[in-house]
Amino acid sequence: MNKIALIIGYGSAGQRHARLLKKNKKISKIYIFSSSVNIPFNKINKLYDIKKINPDIVIISTYSSKHLSYIKFLDRNLKNKVILIEKPLFDKFYSKEKKFINNKYY
Repeated sequence: MNKIALIIGYGSAGQRHARLLKKNKKISKIYIFSSSVNIPFNKINKLYDIKKINPDIVIISTYSSKHLSYIKFLDRNLKNKVILIEKPLFDKFYSKEKKFINNKYY
């Protein structure tokens, strides 16, 4: 089964994930959401384009301070996806956040 992968962030960790996913025969397409230029993969420029590509796997590889906003967006707009979040999960403690139940988070 061919799967679509999305990497949010294309710093050193995002680049490493992209290289590893490229070697995986189960991954048919890799998209990158980043402000970086000269990315050798399919690039999306707008957050709402994530809904259009409907990825099976998402890797959040940005600054920890941005993780929560991406998680909220993904949980509102995607269902039954596998989402890997680079550590540390958050930059500070959030005591009143809702539970994110629409996807599997790792």
